[in-house]
Amino acid sequence: MLKDLILNFNEPRAPESFLIGLKLPDPFELPDSILVFMHDWFPNQKFIHTRYMLIIPAVPIEYEIDNDVHYRIQPGQAFFSLPCQNRSLQPTYGDLERGYPRLMITVELSQEMYYLPENLLLDITPVAEKNLQALLEAYKNKQNEHLSIQLFYLLRELSLNQSKDQKVHYSKEVKRALNYIHYNLDASLQDIARYSKTSVSNLRFKFKKEIGMSPGKFIANYRLKIAKYNLSTTEKRIDELADLCGFQSGYAFSHFFHKHTGLSPLSWRKKNKKSSDKLQIQ
Repeated sequence: MLKDLILNFNEPRAPESFLIGLKLPDPFELPDSILVFMHDWFPNQKFIHTRYMLIIPAVPIEYEIDNDVHYRIQPGQAFFSLPCQNRSLQPTYGDLERGYPRLMITVELSQEMYYLPENLLLDITPVAEKNLQALLEAYKNKQNEHLSIQLFYLLRELSLNQSKDQKVHYSKEVKRALNYIHYNLDASLQDIARYSKTSVSNLRFKFKKEIGMSPGKFIANYRLKIAKYNLSTTEKRIDELADLCGFQSGYAFSHFFHKHTGLSPLSWRKKNKKSSDKLQIQ
C-alpha cells in the first residue's frame, strides 16, 4: 500500500522551486471561539448578534429572518445564520412533547471565508454527520484545535450540499396573527382578527390553508407546548403556569390540560419530570 502510494504519485509538473510549496488561501482563518449547545424551548424574543450560527434541529422548526422571510427546517437539514441577522423562532412547528430541540453552534470569524455556505438552508450528508460527530466529541473533550478543524470540515461539506429553496410564504394576515399570538396567548379570535386587519372567517380560512389547522387549535397546541415544557423542566406552580399559558385561573388551566392530555398538570409532571442532571448541557 505505502509503496503503491509512492510509485503512483505523478506530479503534474516539476516544481519551479524546491523552496516554495503550496500555500493556504490568502486570507485564511479557522473558526474560533466556538460554542456548542442544545436548546429546546422557544425564546420569547428576537436575537441579533455578530456571530455566525449553525442550527441543526431534531424536529421540524421554522424561523423568520429579518422580519420578512420564513424558513422551515426539517430534521436532516441545517440552517446557517449570518452575523447581525434578525432571527426569530416561530411557534408554528416544533413537537408537542419535546418542544423545539435543536443543536446550535456559534463561531467567530474576523472576515467571511470561502468555506462558509452561501445559502441559509443546507442538507446534512453522511459525511457532514460524521464531521458533526467528530466535532461534538472534540467539544466534549475540550480538544480546541481539533474542534476548529472539524467545524471547518463540516462547514465546507455543508456548503457543497445546499438545499433547494424552502422559503415559507404566509399571507400578511397570517404573519400578523402569528406575531400577535406569540405575545398574547389569552387573546380572543376577534382580537387576533382585528390586529391582523381581517375578518374572523377569513382568518380561519387562511390559517387552515397556510398552517393546516384552525387558529383555535394552533393556540391550544402552543399552550400545551409551553405547559408541558415548564411542567417537565421547572418547579413553577399551577397558578404561574396558568398565567404563562394565557389562562385567567389555575382551574381553567387544569381543565384545559386534562381535556387535552387525560391527566392533571401535577400528574403529568410526576410522570414526565426531567431530572436536573438531564437538563445540563453535556
